[in-house]
Formats: sequence, C-alpha cells, structure tokens
Amino acid sequence: MVQQAMKNVLEPIFEDIFLPQSHGYRPNMDAHGAVRKAEAYLESGYHWIVDADIQGFFDHVDHTLLKDLVCEKISDGRVLSLIESFLKCGIMNEGILEANTADDILIFCNEWEAQNALNRAKEILEGELKLTLSPEKTRIVHGRKKGVEFLGFHFNGRWRRPREKAVKQFKEEIKHRTQMTAA
Repeated sequence: MVQQAMKNVLEPIFEDIFLPQSHGYRPNMDAHGAVRKAEAYLESGYHWIVDADIQGFFDHVDHTLLKDLVCEKISDGRVLSLIESFLKCGIMNEGILEANTADDILIFCNEWEAQNALNRAKEILEGELKLTLSPEKTRIVHGRKKGVEFLGFHFNGRWRRPREKAVKQFKEEIKHRTQMTAA
C-alpha cells in the first residue's frame, strides 16, 4: 500500500520526462501494448532489431545514480529514504516474493542503423549508467526472418505466438490448479 501511495504521488512528477517508447510500469502502457508497438515497428519496415539484455540489471543498477536523478525533482528526505528501501525489495506476485527481472530492450531500426544503435546503447548503458549488456543475450536480428522473443511472445511481424517457456509455465499452472480442485 505504501508503494502504491508513493507511485500515485511520484508518477505525475516523472511521467512527462519518460519517452513514449518506454513501457515498463507506466500508466496505460502494459506488456501487450509493448508487443503491439513492436509489431507496428516491424510492419513499418523496421525489420532489424537490437535485442538486448542488461546483465543483472537489478543486481547492478547504481542506486546512488538513481537517487541523484530522483533528487532533481524530489527533495523530501523521508520520500527519498522510502524510495531507497523500495529499490532493495523484490516483487510480490500472488503472495510470493520474487526478484526483479524486467531488463530487456528492443531497438527497431533499418539494417544500416542497427550496429550504430547497438553501439549507442552500450555507450549510454556502460558509460553513463554503469551497466553492461549481456554478450550471450544481446544480438542484432532480422525480425521477419528470425523473429524475436519479447515479453513472453515470439513474433516476427507476420504472426505472434506465446514463447515455449510461457506455454510450459501456463500448462504447469493449469495442471497445478486442476489437481488442487480435483482433490
């Protein structure tokens, strides 16, 4: 409840500085909207995708840097102290505490822009934010030929389907729930 109250107060202060392409934890911008926007980029001819994963984002994000950025708009020490405690906690999902993992980035571009986009993303993340892109999970792909997995879906612009891991989790959840009701 405290986090929701804080969100209600802070969201109007910070919402206007976020880019419209950013969907994470924003009002009226859910995962399905992000997937629809990704499909729209593919439909518009942006077939080359920088599919990037920030290595251990929540383990390595610089809390001091985040607090300094927040301090540009908020000066109340009590609020800043609460925000600091929120940065260190996980996510409660159906009563189970989980670690934070929302750390994927897709950059849609033309073929000749892809390498420059990846280089610029590395420059910003490593230079300014002190984060690292995972070399194993970061790549440039052709979205219509190979497709990309994003937010639980595999899609290539022509079609979209749940990715295999999401299907497996769904089946396991159905099996678990039906065994509970049959007992």
